[in-house]
Amino acid sequence: MPIHEYECGNCSHHWCEYYKMSSLVAERLICPKCNLNSGVKQFSASHTYRDFAKPIQHYSCAVMTRAEAEAIARACPDVEICMDEASEMFGVPISRNQTAKEQLMKFTGYIDKQAPK
Repeated sequence: MPIHEYECGNCSHHWCEYYKMSSLVAERLICPKCNLNSGVKQFSASHTYRDFAKPIQHYSCAVMTRAEAEAIARACPDVEICMDEASEMFGVPISRNQTAKEQLMKFTGYIDKQAPK
């Protein structure tokens, strides 16, 4: 699932949005931090293979079974995860805030790479 980076022109907040391959990608969005329509899509390389200089919401960790999806849902209550096995989104966890990101990363054992200061 493609991940697109956005930056707010007002408060400089960075965040990522997830889109289906068939979806139109918004060039401007409302910033989740300051609530102004000043989020601008950034040019970025694919998030499928690179050393992440800026952290994204989480790394890919889609599951294959209902039991695995239920385990994430129990362990990470702030993470959204599709439980509809007929959906193309089944088993894909989405963290939309820092708390959810931390829950998912702790559960999966992934390490967040921070940009060097």
